[in-house]
Amino acid sequence: MSGYQTQIEDLRGSARAARSASEQASDVRLASAFDGAGAAMPGSRSESLLFQAGNALGNDVAGWVTGADAYADDLAAAADRYSANEDAAAADFATQGGD
Repeated sequence: MSGYQTQIEDLRGSARAARSASEQASDVRLASAFDGAGAAMPGSRSESLLFQAGNALGNDVAGWVTGADAYADDLAAAADRYSANEDAAAADFATQGGD
């Protein structure tokens, strides 16, 4: 394939960015905002609905964090594989007298 080149360090940088986003998102506590709103309306039907909404958003964030972590792992693994393949190819060329 003409012009094809994998940018290994770009893959590693993308893995770090995905991991950073995951870490930042895992610190977000959306449910606590809903808890405060529900506490302001004690005994109302909205109180329990706000609690449920907060839990749902917390679960959504947790799912996103899990997915972002897996994506970061996959990017890092791909970079490692590309790097290993390039190292092996360079070694093969060196034993054949190529540069």
